[in-house]
Amino acid sequence: MSERETIIRMNGVTKRFPAGDRQHSLFRTLMASVSRKAAEGETFEALSAIDLEVDRGDRVAVIGNNGSGKSTLLRVIAGLHPPTTGSVEVHGETTLLAGLGVGMVDELRVEHNIYLYGAVHGIPREELRESLGEILEWAELTDFRHAALKTLSTGMRSRLAFSVTRYFHSDIYLLDEALTAGDQVFREKCDEVLMRDQQSGRTMVVATHDFKFVERHCNKVLWLQRGKQLGFGTAAEIVPLYHRERVRKA
Repeated sequence: MSERETIIRMNGVTKRFPAGDRQHSLFRTLMASVSRKAAEGETFEALSAIDLEVDRGDRVAVIGNNGSGKSTLLRVIAGLHPPTTGSVEVHGETTLLAGLGVGMVDELRVEHNIYLYGAVHGIPREELRESLGEILEWAELTDFRHAALKTLSTGMRSRLAFSVTRYFHSDIYLLDEALTAGDQVFREKCDEVLMRDQQSGRTMVVATHDFKFVERHCNKVLWLQRGKQLGFGTAAEIVPLYHRERVRKA
């Protein structure tokens, strides 16, 4: 049995934001523009005292209602948000996908968007050139090579973006609902790739509401609620607790 290698470690991580960074109603926004005094020093905790260890090769699902802190957690791991208190250790290169295809340009052709999207994520142009045919074939877009991106459907765009992500070279993939978009064909093709890739040693932390995805692809689950950590363990341990709590509160 191989020795554990912790690749992400969070100790007592709390992340606070100024209260003004929260989404407000129109009334609160207008009141804040009239007087800032009452809001001075006010903060809200997006994450509260999170303790987490992720080993190389783990696939961790982060579950919880909207506003539970899932996206903030991924951004803290990616280094986009420094923790207010606590410490974060990340051993390896990370890729954060907050949505497949973010950064692609509608007016550019499909072929040019492959080069653009790959370059943004550090794939050498020569590698993209050599892999261009396979990328298009996997995405079922060979006949759309010269089409403008804006002519593609949402499902086609998702397949194109994910086809390129298969060539990313990161140690850690942080996915914020990125694999739940697109059509059924896209989801099935993603499923095939992820099943083949389970022994690759890649580490994934995925914010998701898709429990079929969790059960099929994730060996660990982190449950957040209003920024607090309610559970961390195997999917078999945590998912039933999450569903029981939802039923209890219904």
